[in-house]
Amino acid sequence: AAGYLRQLPLPRMVFIFRVVMVQTTFLGIGLATSVAVMAAFGVPPSWGVLTALPGILMVLALGVLVVTSISFLGSRYRDLQHGIAMLLQLLFVITPILYPPAMLVERGLEWAVHVNPLTAVIEVIRHPLLHNDFAPALHYQIVGGLLVVNALIAWLAVRFLGKRMIFWL
Repeated sequence: AAGYLRQLPLPRMVFIFRVVMVQTTFLGIGLATSVAVMAAFGVPPSWGVLTALPGILMVLALGVLVVTSISFLGSRYRDLQHGIAMLLQLLFVITPILYPPAMLVERGLEWAVHVNPLTAVIEVIRHPLLHNDFAPALHYQIVGGLLVVNALIAWLAVRFLGKRMIFWL
């Protein structure tokens, strides 16, 4: 959105919310697909699925904060995008996204479940959908901690890099 930022006097948060809304749309499509698959296999809908809403809201708030931080820091430090891409590839491999966390524990990789913060981010949505109950409190605490840390990073990035950002685009 560098061209728009240089030419139009729009608030920067418009572009941040645009990125988050695109990803929210993908999340909505994924949730609708999971509901359709559950219906196809005869799994009855339950009110317990509503327990995923707090996790979804926490992940959306985390998304806004992370996108804010990365947009400001990434405009200043150009190589940040490549570093984050490599880090996310590594985290994808050791995060139980395609398989349950118990599988990593069985294979002796328990540290990957407990050290990786993305495990908690995924579990606050996945656990309620699979078990019709809230995720363990530890996962909500980890995501809450991530929210606080990322809010501080986003605030610092906007505060110190915000006025000069346009010159780095």
